[in-house]
Amino acid sequence: MSRLIRIGRSNQQGFSQRTQTHRLIVLLAMLLCSACDANALSIPVIRSSTSASGVEGSAFSYQIIATNSPFEYKATSLPADLTLNSKTGLVSGTPTVTGTYDVTLSATNRRGTGTAILTITISGSASGSVPVISSAATASGTEGSAFSYQITASNSPTSFGATGLPAGLSINSATGLISGTPTAAGTSAISLSASNSGGTGNATLTLTINSGASTSSVTITPSILSFGNQPVDTTSSALVATLSNSGSAALTISTLGITGTNASNYIETTTCGATLPAGEFCTIAVQFTPAAFGACVASLNISDSASSSPQTVALSGSGTHDVILSWTRSTTYGIVGYNVYRGTTSGGEDATPLNSSPVTGVTFADSTVQAGEGYFYYITAVASGGTQSLPSNEVSATVPSQ
Repeated sequence: MSRLIRIGRSNQQGFSQRTQTHRLIVLLAMLLCSACDANALSIPVIRSSTSASGVEGSAFSYQIIATNSPFEYKATSLPADLTLNSKTGLVSGTPTVTGTYDVTLSATNRRGTGTAILTITISGSASGSVPVISSAATASGTEGSAFSYQITASNSPTSFGATGLPAGLSINSATGLISGTPTAAGTSAISLSASNSGGTGNATLTLTINSGASTSSVTITPSILSFGNQPVDTTSSALVATLSNSGSAALTISTLGITGTNASNYIETTTCGATLPAGEFCTIAVQFTPAAFGACVASLNISDSASSSPQTVALSGSGTHDVILSWTRSTTYGIVGYNVYRGTTSGGEDATPLNSSPVTGVTFADSTVQAGEGYFYYITAVASGGTQSLPSNEVSATVPSQ
């Protein structure tokens, strides 16, 4: 049985509690029991097939099956582009190289590791290794603006071709990149090819070149950045807006910033400079740091030389409170995580944990609490077979009303 470690000033319930204006941290000391120890197990025995086959360029999967509840799987010397999920034992991916591979499999539980040899045979593609072009069948560009299109194909082409290209465009036969600046508007049917020693694969690209506008044509997307709920005094991940100039003239940007009632709760960083060339785009990343409980609204505004100026993105988010629980990691063998239980009265915690799957770390943030309410918590340790320990000591927290 582990003992309760007190940090800071303890209250009468025997645990420490520190309440800040906008954020609560509650520390739990785990009380574990020997009931989490599973019954004695034997070393895993791998029962899945010792051979498997796949086709170059096609999806492949193989499931390691073993007895005695392994908690970790390994596979060494896998073919290129195949990977193993070490928790589930699933080998998957799309092999890119033919050949026969002897793969060492292992399955481990707390008693030891069982091994087996899997022979994987990857054969050539059904098309006889002739390249198959997979890049988009349509593309568009603008007269007078830079354009690029990459031909992609399977089975390692050694050369590429494109016939019927509009004026101003050319192809790099070694890389398959079509690039340049088209000089006339119109639609072209372009014959693409990709070749290797097995033969040549063909496809048709429909390329539309639009007329270039005499002035900047500017858009910003999305029109709304919604941050949802964010704990007070914490910073959200960035959401990004993209400013695009699809015209033929450079865009001059005069001002870019955040305005509105709660503008101070948002901060922006941008790749946009004083000008945005024709056919180019730049980005504005926005983060939300609520200073108080409740809704926060503002807007991102860009003033520029486009006729549609200013461009505006609405910003919204809500400051919330949360309760953060932390505890000492269990030293009992076989523990895979922890469950967190909450109630509104002492001893009245719900039978269903707050977390949908065991928490693998030693902290948990409960962001579903309500302002002004009190809550009670305990946690349990979860073994690999799903067995739970006895509850930890109970702790309580009261959420500020503002």
